[in-house]
Amino acid sequence: MRRFTTSLIALCATMGLAHAASTLGTNPSATQSLHGTPVTQAMVDTSRMTNNVLVDGPGMAFPAPYCLVSFAGGVNPISSVRGMGINNQSDPTLDASPSLEDFTAVVGQVQTGELVDISVKGKTVGDSPEGVKVYIDWNQDGIFDDLTEGYLIGYLMYSTGTDGSQVTASIRAPSSARTGETRMRVIKTFGRLMANPWSCNEGGSRWGQAEDYTLYVGGLESEAVFCSSFEEGEDGSCGTLPPSGDIVYSGPRNVVIPPTESGLGINFVTGEMSSEDVPGFDFAVAKGDPYLWGPVMFFSWGGGATPENNAGVASAEVRSYLVLGPGDTIGPASTFIRDGWGQSTAFLNYWRGMNGYLGVKFMNEATGEVNYGYVHMLTTAGSGFPAMILDYAYDRTGAAITIP
Repeated sequence: MRRFTTSLIALCATMGLAHAASTLGTNPSATQSLHGTPVTQAMVDTSRMTNNVLVDGPGMAFPAPYCLVSFAGGVNPISSVRGMGINNQSDPTLDASPSLEDFTAVVGQVQTGELVDISVKGKTVGDSPEGVKVYIDWNQDGIFDDLTEGYLIGYLMYSTGTDGSQVTASIRAPSSARTGETRMRVIKTFGRLMANPWSCNEGGSRWGQAEDYTLYVGGLESEAVFCSSFEEGEDGSCGTLPPSGDIVYSGPRNVVIPPTESGLGINFVTGEMSSEDVPGFDFAVAKGDPYLWGPVMFFSWGGGATPENNAGVASAEVRSYLVLGPGDTIGPASTFIRDGWGQSTAFLNYWRGMNGYLGVKFMNEATGEVNYGYVHMLTTAGSGFPAMILDYAYDRTGAAITIP
């Protein structure tokens, strides 16, 4: 089991091109920015596959088993890829990097059926528009199929690669996607096939660049992907934290937090999670615009007549919610704050993207006692969104709790 190093899926930033406004494309799984037409798929050495599933073999050099990409005229580089937990910045200098750059050590993640955003920046030359496309090998057969696995993101023009211009689109992971690691390719081209770049650029543009990444695909109900301790079991699945004594554990929930003003509210005792009003809610995550920071994640706290009893663990030196990990203890000795909308510095650790735990305290309406617990969350660098609550736990006796 991979120990995830980054958060779920990524920030959708504002489109940097004034003309990128219409919805297009022939692929029904993508909400895109400009017009495009399908092209042919790349080919792969099928000797590396068993039962139509990719088998990695020893001595396979990058990008095997996937096709090569080359640009005879020169490298007009990609400078930023953000999406599905990936936030990768690269050199925007012309001809300073390979035609196909190996970023397979950078791992993103997505769940089957999930709608996620991806944003791309890059260097362009003069007034020449360059098409940007993303390919994801959903069935892990070593082929980027244009009709089912290719997504036109949009066009870049008049960009230095660092000036904020970018193209953005939404991609929905097919519910039939094979779970586990697969390859994602981002390609930017200028020239004859600029309107719809081929994954391998066969006979296409003389200028451009491609970057390859690793993407981990998880099932919505897969405990092997999302579980509280991220430890491998003997059967290859993750271990979970079952209820033990007075510890109340939610079980794997894997609930996407809507990036809206209502967000997602939770009542820890009843287990209700909803974007609608949750009776007796203890904690909520939502999206707002605290002054000049832009639409970003923030928390709000319940507590009813005793609001001071609902709060999150923060740094004692700085009023900022901490990201906790295994071995950390939440209890009466912890420092808590209730900062919410408009108190921007409190959420910086969550805007940076995280896979960890928010320590909490709340009033248990069933016992009348303050309980201590934690919420396991994934957030994305930038705004915090897209984001997910994986599970939570608390001690119903009011005792301190340690994250396993």
